[in-house]
Amino acid sequence: MDLIKKNWGFLAYATICLVIGVVLIVQCVRAGKTLREAKDLHQQELAFFDGVKKANLKLSPDNIDLAEKNKRLAEEQFQAFLDRLKKQFHLKVTLPRDPIEAVHTLRDEITAIRRRLDEKGIAYSQSASSFTFDYYARLDTLPPASDLPKIFRHLELIKIVVNSVMEAELLSIDAITRPLNLQVMQEDLYSYTPIEINVTGTLNSTQKFINLMNTNQSCLFFLRELEVVAPDELSDVGSILKDVLTGATSGMGGGMGGGMGGEDFEIMGPGPQRPGGRQLGRQFQPGQNMMMDGGAGPLDSRAAAGTALGPPPKRQDLLVFKPKLVSWRIRFDMVDFNLETEE
Repeated sequence: MDLIKKNWGFLAYATICLVIGVVLIVQCVRAGKTLREAKDLHQQELAFFDGVKKANLKLSPDNIDLAEKNKRLAEEQFQAFLDRLKKQFHLKVTLPRDPIEAVHTLRDEITAIRRRLDEKGIAYSQSASSFTFDYYARLDTLPPASDLPKIFRHLELIKIVVNSVMEAELLSIDAITRPLNLQVMQEDLYSYTPIEINVTGTLNSTQKFINLMNTNQSCLFFLRELEVVAPDELSDVGSILKDVLTGATSGMGGGMGGGMGGEDFEIMGPGPQRPGGRQLGRQFQPGQNMMMDGGAGPLDSRAAAGTALGPPPKRQDLLVFKPKLVSWRIRFDMVDFNLETEE
Protein backbone atom coordinates (compact mmCIF):
# COMPACT_ATOMS: atom_id res chain seq x y z
CA MET A 1 0.00 0.00 0.00
CA ASP A 2 2.88 2.31 0.83
CA LEU A 3 4.34 1.61 -2.61
CA ILE A 4 1.06 2.54 -4.30
CA LYS A 5 0.69 5.68 -2.23
CA LYS A 6 4.22 6.76 -3.07
CA ASN A 7 3.79 6.06 -6.83
CA TRP A 8 0.10 6.95 -7.43
CA GLY A 9 1.03 9.55 -10.06
CA PHE A 10 2.98 7.02 -12.08
CA LEU A 11 0.13 4.49 -11.85
CA ALA A 12 -2.40 7.07 -13.07
CA TYR A 13 -0.15 7.96 -15.99
CA ALA A 14 0.30 4.27 -16.87
CA THR A 15 -3.47 3.68 -16.76
CA ILE A 16 -4.11 6.59 -19.11
CA CYS A 17 -1.47 5.33 -21.52
CA LEU A 18 -3.05 1.86 -21.45
CA VAL A 19 -6.48 3.25 -22.33
CA ILE A 20 -5.03 5.33 -25.15
CA GLY A 21 -3.16 2.30 -26.45
CA VAL A 22 -6.35 0.20 -26.51
CA VAL A 23 -8.23 2.94 -28.39
CA LEU A 24 -5.42 3.22 -30.94
CA ILE A 25 -5.39 -0.53 -31.47
CA VAL A 26 -9.17 -0.57 -32.09
CA GLN A 27 -8.87 2.33 -34.57
CA CYS A 28 -6.04 0.59 -36.39
CA VAL A 29 -8.09 -2.59 -36.71
CA ARG A 30 -11.04 -0.65 -38.13
CA ALA A 31 -8.80 1.29 -40.53
CA GLY A 32 -7.25 -1.95 -41.74
CA LYS A 33 -10.71 -3.43 -42.39
CA THR A 34 -11.79 -0.33 -44.31
CA LEU A 35 -8.60 -0.41 -46.34
CA ARG A 36 -9.14 -4.05 -47.28
CA GLU A 37 -12.72 -3.30 -48.39
CA ALA A 38 -11.50 -0.37 -50.50
CA LYS A 39 -8.83 -2.55 -52.09
CA ASP A 40 -11.42 -5.23 -52.89
CA LEU A 41 -13.72 -2.65 -54.51
CA HIS A 42 -10.82 -1.24 -56.48
CA GLN A 43 -9.89 -4.68 -57.70
CA GLN A 44 -13.48 -5.32 -58.80
CA GLU A 45 -13.52 -2.10 -60.81
CA LEU A 46 -10.20 -2.94 -62.42
CA ALA A 47 -11.50 -6.40 -63.27
CA PHE A 48 -14.61 -4.89 -64.87
CA PHE A 49 -12.63 -2.51 -67.06
CA ASP A 50 -10.21 -5.29 -67.97
CA GLY A 51 -13.18 -7.39 -69.07
CA VAL A 52 -14.53 -4.52 -71.18
CA LYS A 53 -11.11 -4.05 -72.74
CA LYS A 54 -10.76 -7.74 -73.53
CA ALA A 55 -14.31 -7.84 -75.01
CA ASN A 56 -13.31 -4.99 -77.34
CA LEU A 57 -16.63 -3.14 -76.82
CA LYS A 58 -16.73 0.03 -78.87
CA LEU A 59 -18.82 1.88 -81.45
CA SER A 60 -18.50 0.04 -84.68
CA PRO A 61 -19.54 1.43 -88.07
CA ASP A 62 -22.59 -0.84 -87.94
CA ASN A 63 -23.65 0.57 -84.57
CA ILE A 64 -23.21 4.14 -85.82
CA ASP A 65 -25.27 3.42 -88.94
CA LEU A 66 -28.04 1.82 -86.86
CA ALA A 67 -28.16 4.84 -84.52
CA GLU A 68 -28.38 7.24 -87.46
CA LYS A 69 -31.13 5.14 -89.03
CA ASN A 70 -33.16 5.16 -85.80
CA LYS A 71 -32.71 8.92 -85.54
CA ARG A 72 -33.95 9.50 -89.10
CA LEU A 73 -36.90 7.17 -88.52
CA ALA A 74 -37.93 9.03 -85.35
CA GLU A 75 -37.68 12.40 -87.12
CA GLU A 76 -39.74 11.14 -90.06
CA GLN A 77 -42.45 9.75 -87.78
CA PHE A 78 -42.58 12.98 -85.81
CA GLN A 79 -42.84 15.06 -88.99
CA ALA A 80 -45.55 12.76 -90.38
CA PHE A 81 -47.54 13.14 -87.16
CA LEU A 82 -47.14 16.92 -87.27
CA ASP A 83 -48.22 17.02 -90.92
CA ARG A 84 -51.29 14.96 -90.06
CA LEU A 85 -52.20 17.42 -87.30
CA LYS A 86 -51.68 20.34 -89.69
CA LYS A 87 -53.94 18.75 -92.26
CA GLN A 88 -56.69 17.69 -89.87
CA PHE A 89 -56.85 20.65 -87.49
CA HIS A 90 -56.74 23.60 -89.81
CA LEU A 91 -59.16 26.51 -89.84
CA LYS A 92 -60.09 27.11 -93.47
CA VAL A 93 -60.83 30.75 -94.26
CA THR A 94 -62.21 32.30 -97.45
CA LEU A 95 -61.23 35.94 -97.80
CA PRO A 96 -63.27 38.63 -99.59
CA ARG A 97 -61.75 40.38 -102.57
CA ASP A 98 -61.48 43.84 -101.02
CA PRO A 99 -62.32 45.79 -97.83
CA ILE A 100 -65.68 46.93 -99.23
CA GLU A 101 -66.83 43.37 -99.76
CA ALA A 102 -65.35 42.47 -96.39
CA VAL A 103 -67.60 44.96 -94.56
CA HIS A 104 -70.74 43.67 -96.30
CA THR A 105 -69.76 40.04 -95.75
CA LEU A 106 -69.04 40.59 -92.06
CA ARG A 107 -72.38 42.31 -91.45
CA ASP A 108 -74.25 39.62 -93.40
CA GLU A 109 -72.54 36.89 -91.38
CA ILE A 110 -73.48 38.58 -88.09
CA THR A 111 -77.09 38.91 -89.23
CA ALA A 112 -77.15 35.26 -90.30
CA ILE A 113 -75.86 34.13 -86.91
CA ARG A 114 -78.55 36.16 -85.13
CA ARG A 115 -81.26 34.73 -87.36
CA ARG A 116 -80.15 31.16 -86.73
CA LEU A 117 -80.07 31.74 -82.97
CA ASP A 118 -83.56 33.25 -83.09
CA GLU A 119 -84.84 30.26 -85.03
CA LYS A 120 -83.39 27.94 -82.40
CA GLY A 121 -84.86 30.02 -79.58
CA ILE A 122 -81.46 30.77 -78.08
CA ALA A 123 -81.20 34.21 -76.50
CA TYR A 124 -78.13 36.42 -76.67
CA SER A 125 -77.34 39.52 -74.67
CA GLN A 126 -76.88 42.97 -76.13
CA SER A 127 -73.15 42.81 -75.45
CA ALA A 128 -72.94 39.56 -77.42
CA SER A 129 -75.17 40.64 -80.30
CA SER A 130 -72.22 41.35 -82.62
CA PHE A 131 -70.28 38.25 -81.50
CA THR A 132 -67.00 40.05 -80.71
CA PHE A 133 -67.12 42.16 -83.90
CA ASP A 134 -68.76 45.26 -82.42
CA TYR A 135 -65.98 47.54 -83.58
CA TYR A 136 -65.98 46.37 -87.19
CA ALA A 137 -69.79 46.14 -87.38
CA ARG A 138 -70.10 49.84 -86.50
CA LEU A 139 -67.03 50.98 -88.40
CA ASP A 140 -67.71 53.81 -90.86
CA THR A 141 -64.36 53.47 -92.60
CA LEU A 142 -62.97 50.40 -94.30
CA PRO A 143 -60.67 48.11 -92.31
CA PRO A 144 -57.06 47.78 -93.47
CA ALA A 145 -56.55 45.08 -96.06
CA SER A 146 -53.82 43.56 -93.88
CA ASP A 147 -56.40 42.87 -91.14
CA LEU A 148 -58.79 40.91 -93.35
CA PRO A 149 -57.12 37.49 -92.87
CA LYS A 150 -57.18 37.93 -89.09
CA ILE A 151 -60.77 39.23 -89.03
CA PHE A 152 -62.21 36.41 -91.10
CA ARG A 153 -60.12 33.80 -89.35
CA HIS A 154 -61.68 34.84 -86.06
CA LEU A 155 -65.11 34.99 -87.73
CA GLU A 156 -64.81 31.33 -88.73
CA LEU A 157 -63.76 30.50 -85.19
CA ILE A 158 -66.77 32.31 -83.71
CA LYS A 159 -69.10 30.51 -86.14
CA ILE A 160 -67.78 27.14 -84.94
CA VAL A 161 -68.41 28.12 -81.31
CA VAL A 162 -71.93 29.42 -82.01
CA ASN A 163 -72.78 26.31 -84.06
CA SER A 164 -71.78 24.17 -81.08
CA VAL A 165 -74.00 26.30 -78.83
CA MET A 166 -76.97 25.72 -81.15
CA GLU A 167 -76.29 22.00 -81.49
CA ALA A 168 -76.06 21.63 -77.70
CA GLU A 169 -79.35 23.56 -77.33
CA LEU A 170 -78.12 25.95 -74.67
CA LEU A 171 -80.55 28.60 -73.48
CA SER A 172 -78.54 31.78 -73.95
CA ILE A 173 -75.21 33.34 -74.85
CA ASP A 174 -74.55 35.89 -72.12
CA ALA A 175 -71.17 37.10 -73.38
CA ILE A 176 -68.48 36.15 -75.86
CA THR A 177 -65.05 37.73 -76.11
CA ARG A 178 -61.66 37.34 -77.77
CA PRO A 179 -59.15 38.17 -75.00
CA LEU A 180 -56.33 38.92 -77.47
CA ASN A 181 -58.53 40.69 -80.04
CA LEU A 182 -57.02 39.74 -83.43
CA GLN A 183 -53.72 38.48 -82.06
CA VAL A 184 -52.67 34.87 -81.49
CA MET A 185 -50.18 33.34 -79.08
CA GLN A 186 -47.23 31.88 -80.98
CA GLU A 187 -45.41 28.79 -79.75
CA ASP A 188 -42.66 26.70 -81.32
CA LEU A 189 -44.75 24.30 -83.40
CA TYR A 190 -48.20 25.85 -83.13
CA SER A 191 -50.18 28.96 -82.30
CA TYR A 192 -53.33 29.23 -80.21
CA THR A 193 -56.25 31.64 -80.07
CA PRO A 194 -58.21 32.06 -76.80
CA ILE A 195 -62.00 32.38 -76.91
CA GLU A 196 -64.09 33.09 -73.81
CA ILE A 197 -67.85 32.56 -73.71
CA ASN A 198 -70.52 32.89 -71.00
CA VAL A 199 -73.54 30.64 -71.51
CA THR A 200 -76.60 29.49 -69.58
CA GLY A 201 -78.18 26.07 -69.85
CA THR A 202 -78.88 22.81 -68.12
CA LEU A 203 -76.09 20.58 -66.92
CA ASN A 204 -76.64 18.12 -69.75
CA SER A 205 -76.70 20.75 -72.49
CA THR A 206 -73.56 22.42 -71.17
CA GLN A 207 -71.75 19.10 -70.95
CA LYS A 208 -72.80 18.41 -74.53
CA PHE A 209 -71.46 21.81 -75.61
CA ILE A 210 -68.05 21.15 -74.02
CA ASN A 211 -67.90 17.69 -75.60
CA LEU A 212 -68.76 19.12 -79.02
CA MET A 213 -65.97 21.65 -78.72
CA ASN A 214 -63.42 19.06 -77.62
CA THR A 215 -64.35 16.62 -80.39
CA ASN A 216 -64.54 19.12 -83.24
CA GLN A 217 -63.17 17.56 -86.42
CA SER A 218 -61.70 20.70 -87.97
CA CYS A 219 -60.28 22.58 -84.98
CA LEU A 220 -58.38 21.44 -81.92
CA PHE A 221 -59.81 23.08 -78.79
CA PHE A 222 -58.36 22.86 -75.30
CA LEU A 223 -60.52 23.67 -72.29
CA ARG A 224 -58.43 26.11 -70.24
CA GLU A 225 -60.81 27.68 -67.68
CA LEU A 226 -64.23 26.80 -66.33
CA GLU A 227 -66.33 28.72 -63.80
CA VAL A 228 -69.88 27.84 -62.82
CA VAL A 229 -72.76 29.60 -61.04
CA ALA A 230 -75.72 27.33 -60.17
CA PRO A 231 -78.13 28.81 -57.58
CA ASP A 232 -80.90 26.59 -56.19
CA GLU A 233 -84.46 27.41 -57.30
CA LEU A 234 -87.54 26.04 -55.54
CA SER A 235 -90.18 24.18 -57.51
CA ASP A 236 -93.92 24.72 -56.90
CA VAL A 237 -93.88 22.00 -54.28
CA GLY A 238 -90.80 23.53 -52.68
CA SER A 239 -92.42 26.98 -52.59
CA ILE A 240 -95.54 25.58 -50.91
CA LEU A 241 -93.41 23.70 -48.41
CA LYS A 242 -91.43 26.85 -47.66
CA ASP A 243 -94.65 28.84 -47.12
CA VAL A 244 -96.02 26.15 -44.82
CA LEU A 245 -92.82 26.03 -42.76
CA THR A 246 -92.64 29.82 -42.62
CA GLY A 247 -96.29 30.04 -41.53
CA ALA A 248 -95.80 27.39 -38.89
CA THR A 249 -92.75 29.17 -37.52
CA SER A 250 -94.48 32.54 -37.37
CA GLY A 251 -97.64 30.96 -35.89
CA MET A 252 -95.71 29.68 -32.91
CA GLY A 253 -95.15 33.21 -31.70
CA GLY A 254 -97.91 35.09 -33.48
CA GLY A 255 -100.42 34.93 -30.64
CA MET A 256 -98.11 35.93 -27.80
CA GLY A 257 -99.03 38.84 -25.62
CA GLY A 258 -96.83 41.87 -25.38
CA GLY A 259 -96.01 41.91 -21.71
CA MET A 260 -97.63 39.06 -19.83
CA GLY A 261 -94.95 36.43 -20.05
CA GLY A 262 -96.20 34.96 -23.27
CA GLU A 263 -99.86 34.54 -22.21
CA ASP A 264 -102.54 35.42 -24.77
CA PHE A 265 -105.16 37.96 -23.69
CA GLU A 266 -107.95 35.62 -24.80
CA ILE A 267 -107.12 33.13 -22.08
CA MET A 268 -106.76 35.73 -19.33
CA GLY A 269 -110.47 36.02 -18.58
CA PRO A 270 -112.07 34.62 -15.43
CA GLY A 271 -112.90 30.96 -15.37
CA PRO A 272 -113.43 28.10 -13.00
CA GLN A 273 -110.24 26.26 -13.80
CA ARG A 274 -107.69 28.50 -12.11
CA PRO A 275 -107.78 30.75 -9.11
CA GLY A 276 -107.64 34.42 -9.88
CA GLY A 277 -109.70 34.09 -13.04
CA ARG A 278 -107.09 32.45 -15.32
CA GLN A 279 -108.36 29.35 -17.08
CA LEU A 280 -106.19 26.68 -18.55
CA GLY A 281 -105.63 26.65 -22.28
CA ARG A 282 -107.32 23.86 -24.19
CA GLN A 283 -105.12 20.82 -24.56
CA PHE A 284 -104.25 19.83 -28.12
CA GLN A 285 -105.52 16.41 -29.12
CA PRO A 286 -103.68 14.70 -31.94
CA GLY A 287 -105.96 14.29 -34.95
CA GLN A 288 -108.60 16.59 -33.52
CA ASN A 289 -108.45 19.00 -36.45
CA MET A 290 -108.09 16.20 -38.93
CA MET A 291 -111.12 14.05 -38.04
CA MET A 292 -113.92 14.49 -35.54
CA ASP A 293 -116.89 12.18 -34.90
CA GLY A 294 -116.26 10.11 -37.95
CA GLY A 295 -116.24 13.14 -40.28
CA ALA A 296 -113.73 13.65 -43.02
CA GLY A 297 -110.93 15.96 -42.01
CA PRO A 298 -108.86 18.25 -44.25
CA LEU A 299 -106.34 15.54 -45.08
CA ASP A 300 -109.04 13.07 -46.05
CA SER A 301 -110.72 15.72 -48.17
CA ARG A 302 -107.50 16.50 -50.02
CA ALA A 303 -106.79 12.82 -50.56
CA ALA A 304 -110.29 12.23 -51.90
CA ALA A 305 -110.03 15.28 -54.15
CA GLY A 306 -106.66 14.12 -55.49
CA THR A 307 -108.07 10.69 -56.27
CA ALA A 308 -111.04 12.21 -58.04
CA LEU A 309 -109.01 14.68 -60.11
CA GLY A 310 -106.36 12.31 -61.45
CA PRO A 311 -103.66 9.78 -60.69
CA PRO A 312 -101.36 10.27 -57.70
CA PRO A 313 -98.33 12.49 -58.30
CA LYS A 314 -95.11 10.98 -59.57
CA ARG A 315 -91.70 11.35 -58.00
CA GLN A 316 -90.63 14.20 -60.30
CA ASP A 317 -93.81 16.09 -59.33
CA LEU A 318 -92.69 16.12 -55.70
CA LEU A 319 -89.15 17.44 -56.20
CA VAL A 320 -88.36 20.40 -53.97
CA PHE A 321 -85.88 22.05 -56.38
CA LYS A 322 -86.26 22.86 -60.04
CA PRO A 323 -83.82 21.40 -62.57
CA LYS A 324 -80.70 23.52 -62.38
CA LEU A 325 -80.05 26.21 -64.95
CA VAL A 326 -76.33 26.79 -64.78
CA SER A 327 -74.35 29.82 -65.92
CA TRP A 328 -70.85 29.05 -67.14
CA ARG A 329 -67.78 31.04 -68.03
CA ILE A 330 -65.68 28.88 -70.33
CA ARG A 331 -62.38 29.62 -72.02
CA PHE A 332 -61.14 27.55 -74.92
CA ASP A 333 -57.81 27.77 -76.73
CA MET A 334 -57.99 26.89 -80.41
CA VAL A 335 -54.68 25.40 -81.56
CA ASP A 336 -53.45 25.88 -85.12
CA PHE A 337 -50.25 24.29 -86.38
CA ASN A 338 -48.64 27.30 -88.01
CA LEU A 339 -50.38 27.13 -91.36
CA GLU A 340 -50.95 30.19 -93.48
CA THR A 341 -54.52 31.38 -93.94
CA GLU A 342 -55.98 30.03 -97.13
CA GLU A 343 -57.47 32.46 -99.58
